[in-house]
Amino acid sequence: MKRFIECTVLSLVVFYSSFSFGIEELHIWEDKDKSIGIKHAIAEFEKEYDCKVIVEESPYVGHSDKIRIAGPTGNGPDIFLLPSDRFGSALAYGLIAPLEFMEKEDNRYLKEATDSFFFNNDYYGMPKAVETLCLYYNKTYLKEPYIFLDDYFKNFDPSKNNIPKYGLLSIWDQLYYSYGIIKGYGGYIFGKDIMGNYDVKDFGLNNEASLNAFEYLKRIYRTHNIPNDFLIGTRSSRLEAMDKYFLEGQTVAVIGGPWLADKYFSQTAFDVGVAPLPLLPNSNPMHSFIGVKAYVISTWAKNHELAEKFLRFINRDQFAIERFEITYEIPPIIEVLNHDSVKNIELVKAIFAQIRCSELMPSIPAMKYVWDIFNHNLSMLITGQLPTNEGLKKCANELRSLLDKSE
Repeated sequence: MKRFIECTVLSLVVFYSSFSFGIEELHIWEDKDKSIGIKHAIAEFEKEYDCKVIVEESPYVGHSDKIRIAGPTGNGPDIFLLPSDRFGSALAYGLIAPLEFMEKEDNRYLKEATDSFFFNNDYYGMPKAVETLCLYYNKTYLKEPYIFLDDYFKNFDPSKNNIPKYGLLSIWDQLYYSYGIIKGYGGYIFGKDIMGNYDVKDFGLNNEASLNAFEYLKRIYRTHNIPNDFLIGTRSSRLEAMDKYFLEGQTVAVIGGPWLADKYFSQTAFDVGVAPLPLLPNSNPMHSFIGVKAYVISTWAKNHELAEKFLRFINRDQFAIERFEITYEIPPIIEVLNHDSVKNIELVKAIFAQIRCSELMPSIPAMKYVWDIFNHNLSMLITGQLPTNEGLKKCANELRSLLDKSE
């Protein structure tokens, strides 16, 4: 009898151990400092589906590069966050799988968001957030934002011993930020063919309109004092400097995106206003790119079915609203955007006013070369170290050479 009881107990231990070890797991790569926004949704999902969700945070712009190595070895996630401008290369490298459920749910989302991850009649991403640039300003010094960009430079300048020292700061030597001026003067990156596809042979960053835009950018640097730490260092260090100047009240306004909202709203001792981008001297609005963050399922996902269930679960209206309230990531879900707790927020109104003057960020693989070339040369172009006409031709020739090699 004793032997029978011992065997029975041992069998039960083995059974329950096997059961516990057999719980399904989902691995997710989330953006840095953003997993707090999905913490409650994950807990509810784990309860409902009796599974374990493991989240790892890292800057989402690097996810597609990381998974090219981790995926084939079995060390990658089931789900990861992907920016829309990396969609083309992720597709080309076979990193992501189509999402069948999005065919029935695409009407829940803004068309700009779903279009960013749509190819050949398949959806590959479930939109999490929509982004574009906006203007943050210090309401202590400015009750309403200026209409024209130049007014920020004219009315606040270090030479006048103003407090604050600067009217407006932005990372102009990065194409993502300077494109608002380039497009406002008539420049563009790639034209489109009659089918609406990008034509990489029609390159618009070295035409006459872009030349005028760069001359205006040079004028900003030549006639208005720019802090020294905006002329040296890495992109990250310049962004940190911009935050510091704004948080300390040394600049009236900065240009950034909704990813700055949490920091600015929680760490400033003054009221922060948010507005769409101002007008240029030619009275055209500054343009900007529309970026979309989307959850995608890895080609090497161990449980594609559970991953799809998770995606549908996490973008339920109540979880999307909760996520926005915690992280200020704006969900491009139509019902959520019309919800009283979201639609009247100044940040949301500013972003969607700016979207009317924005365009989807090109997601074709050739964009990688555009970012690399222009971000490398922009500082020299707008500080006058590289003559504008000569510099733009140099960039265009480098791009053409890289595209020819990649064919």
